[in-house]
Amino acid sequence: MSITPDPPEAEDSAVPKRVVPPLAVILGLLAGAVTLFSYLGAYAVSNMLLQAQFINHWPPGTDPRPKWMLALAAGLTLLLGALAVVVRASTGKTMAHLDRLEHQENPIEE
Repeated sequence: MSITPDPPEAEDSAVPKRVVPPLAVILGLLAGAVTLFSYLGAYAVSNMLLQAQFINHWPPGTDPRPKWMLALAAGLTLLLGALAVVVRASTGKTMAHLDRLEHQENPIEE
């Protein structure tokens, strides 16, 4: 006597379930990317420019790199936020257009 599992329902196999990551995970990844790129822009690039003697070393006690890092982080956050708004708006328009095409009464005949 063998036990076989129940066959999957036709509805379950036809439409895969969409897994959406939690908002906290997405925001954490964006914050990590902003922190990484602002650090690289402020510290690594400035150190490279100092070693190549493209810029002069600043006076002791006046290190501008933390201010540069904060400015880069704010700029990247604004840039990513604006990009998200643009993508969301264009995706919404595209989906609305596709919905209108789907519900047309006279589809294009071949």
